[in-house]
Amino acid sequence: MTALGQQGYQRVWLVGGAQVINAFRAEGLISEYRLIVIPTLIGQGIALFSPVAMAQPLSLVAVETYGDGVVQLRYGCSKDCTRLGGQ
Repeated sequence: MTALGQQGYQRVWLVGGAQVINAFRAEGLISEYRLIVIPTLIGQGIALFSPVAMAQPLSLVAVETYGDGVVQLRYGCSKDCTRLGGQ
């Protein structure tokens, strides 16, 4: 992430499961979550989050709906949750 910052990047789009997301959360590198809800029940898949020691308060920023029933939820991360465990 430091190298990307030195190249002028200020935002990156992170796509992954619980292991990838928690690695970035632990370093306080996530400021916003965008969750896409697709109205199809599949019964299995990659977990988005794994158990953590601290709850992460979020605030709803925006909701976007699409004609096919898909919904995008944007949540911002509170300033007091920049690092897991309050570090």
